[in-house]
Amino acid sequence: MNKSEKRLTTISWFFISLSLFIWLFPIIWFALASFKNPKNLYDIFSFEFSLYNYREVFNTYPIATYMKNSLILAISATLFAVTIGTLIAYGLSHTRFRFKTQTTVFIFLLRLIPGMAVMVPLFIIFSSLGLTNTYHGLIFAHTTMSIPLVVIIMLGYLSDFPKELLDAAYIDGCNKFNVIYLIVFPLIKPGLAVVAIFTFIGSWNNFDIALILGYMPEYKTLPLGLAGMGNRYGILWHHVAAAGAVYIIPTVIMAITLSKYVISGLTVGAIKG
Repeated sequence: MNKSEKRLTTISWFFISLSLFIWLFPIIWFALASFKNPKNLYDIFSFEFSLYNYREVFNTYPIATYMKNSLILAISATLFAVTIGTLIAYGLSHTRFRFKTQTTVFIFLLRLIPGMAVMVPLFIIFSSLGLTNTYHGLIFAHTTMSIPLVVIIMLGYLSDFPKELLDAAYIDGCNKFNVIYLIVFPLIKPGLAVVAIFTFIGSWNNFDIALILGYMPEYKTLPLGLAGMGNRYGILWHHVAAAGAVYIIPTVIMAITLSKYVISGLTVGAIKG
């Protein structure tokens, strides 16, 4: 390696390290602040480990209810959206029908529509059907929101799926559903893991649908709960820090568990199709 290459490598590592520091510092500070004594919250160089903030936030706010609601919605939306979206992607990639191209383009265009643009008609429709402040209404809305992304990513996997395997399965007597669940799904596990992560995180972090369709206290999710954490004295940041640390735990666990599939999934979804 010559001098110019060494210099370029050094500069690259410098900017990478600086970017990581800028990105991670607020997260690390927030996590450490959740264990600090409130009186030392803004003192960067002092740290006295304490669970006081966590006890306070769980005793003051219904965090357990918020987390339960978020888990129900995120897990249910992930299961339904990944299953339905993958079946739609399979149909688009392995079935010939009229307006196939238009249907695919329409699904792609759905991802370009801002969520807040449809909140008013969504609320009117769901309210008239009695689906506001209900688990099944919220799950349906979260699932519908996630399906286009699942279809887009899974098309990258399924469009180049070996048709010889499908033909061999049909020759062996499998019907279409057996082919999908016994042949296709096991071979596209990396793609399923990737879309599961994105769907879970998207539903877990969703704020607008939860605000419009689940505004009653018993149906509030963690994003809504965090947004409403305040009192007449203002925002208590040691409470927010503790609740925020609890908030990121499920997504971190899921991302770490399925991390080995992320890079391959993103690459395939980006270059195929």
